Amino acid sequence: MSFLQRPGKEEIAAGLAAVVLVSLATLFWLRRESSSDASGERSAPRSLDAELPVDPALRTGTLSNGLRYFVRANTSPKQRAELRLVVNAGSVLEHDDQLGLAHAVEHMLFRGTRHFPRRTVEEYMRSIGMRPGHDINAHTTTDETVFNITVPTDRAGAIDTAMAILADMAHEATFDQAEAHTEAGIVFEEWRSSRGAQSRLTDQRNALLLSGSRYSGHPTIGDTAVLRRFDVGAMRRFYNTWYRPELMAVAVVGDFDERTIEKLITKHFGIIPSNSEPRVRPAIFVPRAHEPRAATLTDVEATGTRVGIWYPRASTSRRTVGDFRRELVDELWRDILNARLEAAAEQPGSPLLSGDVSAVQPVRPLRAELVSAVVMDGGATTAVDQLVGEVARLAQRGPTAHELSVHGDALLKRRRQATDWLDASDDLVEGYVDAFLADEPATDSDTEYELAQEIVPTIRIADLVAAARRMSIERGALVLVTAPDSHSLADVSPAKLVAQARAATARVVDQRTASMDSVTLFRELPTPGTIATEEMLPQIDAVQWTLSNGMHVILKPTEFSHDHIEFRMIGTGGASLASDADYPSAYYSDGVIRSTGVGPVNGTRLARMLDASSIDFSRSVSDEAISFSGSVDPRGLEMFFQVLNLNFTSPRSDTVAFRRYHDRALSFIAHREADPDAVFYDTSAVTTEQHHRRSLHNTGPFIREVSLPKALAFWNARMSNAASFTLVMTGDFSLRQVRPLIARYLASLPRGIREQPRDNGIRFPSATVQREIFAGVGPRAKTQITLSGPFDSSSEANDALDVARDVADLALGDQLRETLGGTYGVSVSTDISSAPPARYRVVIEFEASPQRIDTLANAAIAELQRLASRGPTREQLEKTREAEVRDLDHKLESNDYWADELSWHAHMGWPFSTIMSHQQHARDLTMKDLRDACAKYLQTSRYSRVTMYPRRNDAQ
Repeated sequence: MSFLQRPGKEEIAAGLAAVVLVSLATLFWLRRESSSDASGERSAPRSLDAELPVDPALRTGTLSNGLRYFVRANTSPKQRAELRLVVNAGSVLEHDDQLGLAHAVEHMLFRGTRHFPRRTVEEYMRSIGMRPGHDINAHTTTDETVFNITVPTDRAGAIDTAMAILADMAHEATFDQAEAHTEAGIVFEEWRSSRGAQSRLTDQRNALLLSGSRYSGHPTIGDTAVLRRFDVGAMRRFYNTWYRPELMAVAVVGDFDERTIEKLITKHFGIIPSNSEPRVRPAIFVPRAHEPRAATLTDVEATGTRVGIWYPRASTSRRTVGDFRRELVDELWRDILNARLEAAAEQPGSPLLSGDVSAVQPVRPLRAELVSAVVMDGGATTAVDQLVGEVARLAQRGPTAHELSVHGDALLKRRRQATDWLDASDDLVEGYVDAFLADEPATDSDTEYELAQEIVPTIRIADLVAAARRMSIERGALVLVTAPDSHSLADVSPAKLVAQARAATARVVDQRTASMDSVTLFRELPTPGTIATEEMLPQIDAVQWTLSNGMHVILKPTEFSHDHIEFRMIGTGGASLASDADYPSAYYSDGVIRSTGVGPVNGTRLARMLDASSIDFSRSVSDEAISFSGSVDPRGLEMFFQVLNLNFTSPRSDTVAFRRYHDRALSFIAHREADPDAVFYDTSAVTTEQHHRRSLHNTGPFIREVSLPKALAFWNARMSNAASFTLVMTGDFSLRQVRPLIARYLASLPRGIREQPRDNGIRFPSATVQREIFAGVGPRAKTQITLSGPFDSSSEANDALDVARDVADLALGDQLRETLGGTYGVSVSTDISSAPPARYRVVIEFEASPQRIDTLANAAIAELQRLASRGPTREQLEKTREAEVRDLDHKLESNDYWADELSWHAHMGWPFSTIMSHQQHARDLTMKDLRDACAKYLQTSRYSRVTMYPRRNDAQ
């Protein structure tokens, strides 16, 4: 489901949203609960030396061979189980002839073990409706390797087989030479696909951060010379050395009986032989620098200037209540510093486009606080001064009492919200993986919230000052500036950066003041409208209201999760209704309103209010629609409806905020043409739309045409037509609860007319078009093949498009990756445009070596032609059908799913009853259905193909 947001707009929107969406303030005090004994007195606080309590629902143990296990029953989602095999070994343990082979071993375990030879694992997973890459996958880092499998628990034998697969991976690898030949190409393509500006800059950064340690010479992706040899003997040595039960754990969480799972673990993993001399993982350290350092790094494909100050510190454990308190203190001061950095970035003339502080852990023995910013061109040294100066301000003056109180309450709110949701099995199992690797207690969200309630009130300003003072430039800090080219850093030297940082640290600063005034969004509440009609929708357990102004409201109360409500609102028409002259302002009007704000508050203030509340709120403009989406808990419902009303009735004309927004947008895309992927997607957009004047949205000329008056005029024209909009709400609420709010804040909006998107003449090419571009310095090529045609708008047609996409994804992945070994992966996606004339698109995209990209593209076209003319095989039918059925198993109890489906059906005008028939349609899928879908949607009689090759002639 897509509203056709163009590539690039999301990049700018995400960058700008990150500037304002930060935890800064709260509008209310959260009631702090406290545990009591029988006499009503508060229980004594826990000692800081006490061990952290382990999740009481978790069952753990150690087998006789040393392998540990973690088991927990959980019904979110139902009829699913998450399994993990964890190996406490990664690339840092490789010998020189094995560089990159820890990762290669991970790949080879999917290519054959004793009981699951060659591609048996993938074939089995597809046979039960699970998708390789999503439901079965693995990852390798410098420090560990983790294999993950998701299986249905209502499928007889599935979890038993999954255990057998992981146990075989743990000790029965075969390292088949023929399979290695194919997998070598895939691993090498994974290396190739990562060779962009970000990875090159990261390599340079790590060389500085990890200097003097074994980590600096052992990146996970490895050495290309070793990868080309793909020596199975060297792989086998690594496997035999480090894949040992005493270095392993199995974690299993899901909808099952725990005792049965413990028996299966003993059955499958207990037979792994123990070692007479257990392997001990060596301690590996990262030397700490004693003086501050600085460096400037450039890359021709970098898209902007970034400043980062790394404050390294040794890794610490999280075993006691005191350790948890230290974690909360760190979280609090990061929240406060984040707020201050974002406030600094909002100021006119600031060199900061965005600012952020985060805790990072590039390798296991090294943690760091990273204070970073995207900055204006030429603003690197000034940005260093401002970033370090804000850290110094906290270290010298500490936070204000107001900051401490509001951020403390915001922290508690986040912890409480974590307990409101049903913990998903995948989140729980990843927590147990982390606990094993860090050798720490596996806690649960309820316990952490209880502890936070005890601890947060005890945190004082002095605690935060002490935390800030640990971030000293003189404790081996590293100042990094990255930029597109050396010219932009002509006046920036490492010595100057260190001097700037030291000066900012030493400068005496004033305390910040904080506004404590509250805001009333409405001085006078709107006069309520009425709910004109009510219609029950029994097939989907929902109700539809038509308001007196013609707006539709679809309400589906659920018990899927506690205190959680999803909302979607969509109004048809979108930016297609704007004239060509006004189109840039219309298309970016969502960002303009996000910046300028609504009613009595500007965009920054509104973002802070929302972030301090339970409301997640976003707006979006596409060519076809204007939409709002997000979530809220029942306590925030009135504020949510007030904000929604003000978006319709009172967008602000704030010229100062708009100028800052406009400057930022232009700065974010100033160097975009240096990014080869940006050039690639822009070329694809203009090719598939035949260079229509509305094809590109993220260029300097386009954004320079955005004006505040035009954006507001477009927005106000759309918002005056309430009859064009449909609101969908799903989650933990009652009709009685929302009825008066909807009557007051939505039914009171002006009726207007129901608008429809306009045909602006955008057409797909009438014949096959192929374009070649040459961009980028890395040895990588990329191609995108786009198919398009008329779309008969119906839910059934949408289902058919989905299954055509799935079978194409299956067939192309098998051919290009598994058989030819020419690419790391193939992406097949679809979208539908409801703007007249309605059309569908199928987009196939993959990367490969420049020498093989054309051969693989021809193979892809041939496979699509086969599917369209002869149809899929019986095996492809069965796998596609199973996957479609399984995909919907857990979605039917998801507020997100229902909100998306209901709003999409409302937008497209499809019967809501068809939502319940999706799974049955998948079960009933026949060979004829799939053949017809492929014939309709995978036709290659005409297509667009855009291919990017590297600029350099010596690409490999």
